[in-house]
Amino acid sequence: REIGDPKDSELYRRILGILDSKEKIPYVTRIGEWYYNFWQDEQHQKGIWRRTTLDSYRTADVKWQTVLDLDKLSEKEGITWVWGGSEVLDEGPMSRWDRALLSLSPGGSDASVVREFDLEKCDFIKEEDGGFVVPEAKSTVSYRSRNEIAVGTDFGEGSLTSSGYPRVVKAWKRDTPLSEAVTIFEGEYDDISADQSLYYDRGIWHEFRHRSLDFYHTRKWYRKGNPAVAALDPAQEWREIPLPNDAGVGTFKDAALVSLRSDWEFSGKTFKSGS
Repeated sequence: REIGDPKDSELYRRILGILDSKEKIPYVTRIGEWYYNFWQDEQHQKGIWRRTTLDSYRTADVKWQTVLDLDKLSEKEGITWVWGGSEVLDEGPMSRWDRALLSLSPGGSDASVVREFDLEKCDFIKEEDGGFVVPEAKSTVSYRSRNEIAVGTDFGEGSLTSSGYPRVVKAWKRDTPLSEAVTIFEGEYDDISADQSLYYDRGIWHEFRHRSLDFYHTRKWYRKGNPAVAALDPAQEWREIPLPNDAGVGTFKDAALVSLRSDWEFSGKTFKSGS
């Protein structure tokens, strides 16, 4: 049975009108003193990453500064780039907020290219100038310091899980080839993925490791973070977090925030699922 071109339907036109509407709320993320937003409309079909000040954001006529125009980048490079998000360098209280790792998918596939971006110059940092660039793959990346990132990607045979996501995480130093990155964590072949990340939260550094066993169960390890020490420093001991594998965990300053999918018995008490 023929159903025709979806673009001819009233539903399609209504959805497109909603997506292109200027009345959409431009939700922002604070990075340093700037407030960033990724925006798509009929003039920016692939999207623009833009920023403004808090004072301007509070007005009816927000003045935006374009940081990256994906339509122009796609035309320039001859590749249809689809936005995959950003990982910003956070150096704690003295952070300059001047570097980010951008994930861009060619054509919108699951795989992305990761390219380092200068937030002051609003331009990519080329490999020959010391910028981090991870070739197209299903990758995970995060800064450990200005000159070191934790990266999980396709390093070759045995480095991916059966789902095609990173099984191996390595520490990669700036100005060295990716082939010289050092393994710091490994999951199992039948896992969904493995990752490691370091971040700063309200005065406290945290570092986590995860092995995603399936979509609902994850083994988690933690150590107090310290970007000044090497990723493999044996003095920085890892401990597995004594939570059910289906629990979610985050942080607020020096406290853990736990959300439970199943009951958790700890220190003689039972914490119910859903709490």
